[in-house]
Amino acid sequence: MRSRCVSRFHNYLFGLGRDPYFVDLHHQRGCSISNSLSNNKFLVRTIRSTMQPRKEKFYYYSCEHDGQSHKLGKETECTSILRNLGGVSYHKIEFAKGLFCLWSEKFEPVFIFNPTTRESRFLPRLDIDFSSTNYQCHCSLGFDPNLKKHKVLMTIYDPEMKLTIHCWVFTLGETTWREINCDRITNFYPRTYYEGAYVDGAVYFYCGQYCNIYGLHIVAFNCRIEEVRIISLWDNYRDYGMRVGRRFNLVELEGKLAAIDVMCNYMRVWILQSPETGEWIRQPEIVIPPNVTCENFVVHRRCTSTTDKKEIAFTKPYSDATDRILFYDFKENKWRSERILGLADNAKIVGIYNYEYCIYSV
Repeated sequence: MRSRCVSRFHNYLFGLGRDPYFVDLHHQRGCSISNSLSNNKFLVRTIRSTMQPRKEKFYYYSCEHDGQSHKLGKETECTSILRNLGGVSYHKIEFAKGLFCLWSEKFEPVFIFNPTTRESRFLPRLDIDFSSTNYQCHCSLGFDPNLKKHKVLMTIYDPEMKLTIHCWVFTLGETTWREINCDRITNFYPRTYYEGAYVDGAVYFYCGQYCNIYGLHIVAFNCRIEEVRIISLWDNYRDYGMRVGRRFNLVELEGKLAAIDVMCNYMRVWILQSPETGEWIRQPEIVIPPNVTCENFVVHRRCTSTTDKKEIAFTKPYSDATDRILFYDFKENKWRSERILGLADNAKIVGIYNYEYCIYSV
């Protein structure tokens, strides 16, 4: 049995909720309110570091002051919906404009959720069955500023031949996947070990090249025109130690894509000045002072996100649990370490994300 609204007035109100202009207007107003009240609010993703099945949890955090120092107090768990994922362990995650996208290389249904509205859904499967092949998939989440809609890019590739086979796009609010041209990236394949980033209407993620096992490039997906292309790294990027255990982390920094390399006592930053020309600008080397360590907090961190204050947040590796997060402020050239309150003893921080007020429907 399905009920329907017979009131013209209420039908009009419900219709406004689906109007893109109304949603965008309300979203902008909500962002201004949220930013003024959140006090640098962000989301922390944790997993349980036990032998039990992997359990994901997300929490809101904001800065609190206890009279002596600032500490990050846990406000509320925001994703009890993650308890029911059909028994699938989603180890891959993307974040863009307030929405999260969980995915698996084995073509499990893509899972989308909104921590603001607590909405969630599984996207439909592709109509093509790849079970008889050894193909794998890579998913990226972006946002089209023109349509005011999120989009998911699914790149299907052959991990043995190291070639991209198909690219499909799903626009949230629609019902089917659409295949797009992938000729420009056919000779490349996604490097799923690296994490991507969304910046100003485009999604970026690392890829390898079938004819050059040590080469590294970036795939750029333009969410507006649904086009994929390759961006090369700076000419001498290999001179900076692209070896096992090292990687350049992609993050958004003041509206541009940045690649960050962190070692024990320094940090190097390259900024993509123009996606069209592929010009990279190296920033002055940043020294990590010894006094940023706190309670054996060793600074060899994985860069995960930037905050609303244009800080970069770092966490310890997956195998090293801690209740602290390290922040670096680019404008002020300052480091700070914050303690997180309320974490379970066996919880590990595996992700830090900006909190963005979002009412866009999933």
